[in-house]
Amino acid sequence: MRNLIFFIILSFAMSSKAQNKLTIEVNGFNNDKGQLILGICDKEVQFLKEFTYKKIEKITNGKVLVVFDNIPSGEYAVSLFHDENNNNNLDTNEYGMPIEKFGFSNNAKGKFGPPKYNDAKISINQNTEIKISLN
Repeated sequence: MRNLIFFIILSFAMSSKAQNKLTIEVNGFNNDKGQLILGICDKEVQFLKEFTYKKIEKITNGKVLVVFDNIPSGEYAVSLFHDENNNNNLDTNEYGMPIEKFGFSNNAKGKFGPPKYNDAKISINQNTEIKISLN
């Protein structure tokens, strides 16, 4: 009986936190060299520092389609870049300006730097599809 009660409580807890699918189409690549590094964060303080979810994908015919399954409902911001030389870093010039293409959810753009979390955040409450164009 105790196991049955535990199973019912566990099932309720799992069903109350909906799991969704996020599909991201990325375009705007100049070539298929290297890889796309993409991360999702769910907290403003994490934005551009660490990822809650991360994927590295191959570029094919100037596009990438990335699918994240089992994403809990909530607010998230997506950031990504085209790592052309496979060094796992967004390369910059001597002034700190990126020399590899990058992008954000909502195709957010910053002024004199990256966009703010609030400009890039999206809500995921069901299966969601977004498109991001590289800058």
